[in-house]
Amino acid sequence: MEGRRVSRRKPRRNPLYVLFMGLLALSLVLLITVVVLGFKLKSARSDLAAAQTKIEQLRGGSQTGEDGQITNGEDGSLNDENNVSDPTQGDNTTGDNQTGSDTIDWLDLTGHDEISVKPSSVYDKYYIYYTTGGVNLRSGPGTSYDKVTTVSLGSEVQAAAKQDGWTFVSVDGKFGWINSNFLSTTRPAS
Repeated sequence: MEGRRVSRRKPRRNPLYVLFMGLLALSLVLLITVVVLGFKLKSARSDLAAAQTKIEQLRGGSQTGEDGQITNGEDGSLNDENNVSDPTQGDNTTGDNQTGSDTIDWLDLTGHDEISVKPSSVYDKYYIYYTTGGVNLRSGPGTSYDKVTTVSLGSEVQAAAKQDGWTFVSVDGKFGWINSNFLSTTRPAS
């Protein structure tokens, strides 16, 4: 009886089996990548929604009021009467936005008779802005309202609300409205 020869070499793998195992490993890596990127995309969408909300609040004066960017007036004008033709700003001469109370959410306006139109809603806190030109602080959101005082270039103001292209601010202990085109989040160069 003759014996069979025993091979000491490694058995050869079937090429289809090797290909299948490679594709299976690649699929597993891709699945893990998709899951991780899905979580990151969800987080990015959440951040984008929050940023869009802030932008809309600054553009339209939304009720929840978060901080954001206010456009910087680049024309170098010295007062807000030069921007009367801006269609986005309103001259609310009817006083529709007056409230009977001297307190709006957290903002207490007790004793401030210089204001003829109070904001209908306020931000969640004061936000700091700087004037980009000499600008009038007015008793309402429009050039037809009385001038409370003049605020000089680069003055720091505390913004509490925004409405119809005007921002409700506190400056040197007085409240009033300033055209939003004359406010910036960065202090202008002298």
